[in-house]
Amino acid sequence: SEMCIRDRVSTQSTGLDMNPAPNVLAWVKKVMRHCEQNQLKDTVKLNYDARNPFVICGASLVPIYKGHDVVKCPYCGQTYLPAHKGKVCNVCQIAQIGKEVSGIQAFSSRAGLSK
Repeated sequence: SEMCIRDRVSTQSTGLDMNPAPNVLAWVKKVMRHCEQNQLKDTVKLNYDARNPFVICGASLVPIYKGHDVVKCPYCGQTYLPAHKGKVCNVCQIAQIGKEVSGIQAFSSRAGLSK
């Protein structure tokens, strides 16, 4: 998926008829005018499909789409790509990613505890 800043602002401008704050309206108009004057067509390639459910890899920060292989931190449950198996979790800095463990979990959404 590719998106230009101009395209993004354009999609946001569809909400301009909803009476946005004056500073938001001025910013959108300024960006649109700048893009038109400079014929900006630069795009940034995104590794992202908005129509497909995903989680974010805790190490590489890329989307992992539903159905793809994942490994998790046994302590905090953060999801990772399989390439990160065996490394220390970036989130909790406690457990080894993908390690099979047994015992009582201190906290986890899987344990039914929530705050």
